[in-house]
Amino acid sequence: MKKYKTIYSAALLLLLIFASLGIVRAQELPQELPPARPSSFYGTVMVNGQYAPAGANVSAWIDGEKVASTAVEYFEDEDAYVYTLKISSDGSIEEGAMIEFRYNNQYLAAETGSWHEGTNEPLDLTFTFSEENFEIFLPLVVH
Repeated sequence: MKKYKTIYSAALLLLLIFASLGIVRAQELPQELPPARPSSFYGTVMVNGQYAPAGANVSAWIDGEKVASTAVEYFEDEDAYVYTLKISSDGSIEEGAMIEFRYNNQYLAAETGSWHEGTNEPLDLTFTFSEENFEIFLPLVVH
């Protein structure tokens, strides 16, 4: 019987030591939240009724600040020019924030998106604009 008391005492002592190590270890773990998962978008890019060329820039903007950009790529399986864009957040982007998309950082898409953590949404983008070059001639007046 005395032998069992010694074994139980030793087991209890080991259990207490391991439990105290576990508490110490738990206190050492970082208390930060994991980073937010990105809000992602993908789809085709049409410019003035035609697919955007490969390499063209598509960017995402929230509150007038550029938050992500990517290049248009040719997707052979669909015979289309497409983009994929991941918009990461360090916690400064609010859930549901409106996203504007721009072509070459200046022309706005007709479509907008909303930032939602951990999503991957299809969104085909359409850009319509004209880049006409105008020359202005002023009359020369001589006295």
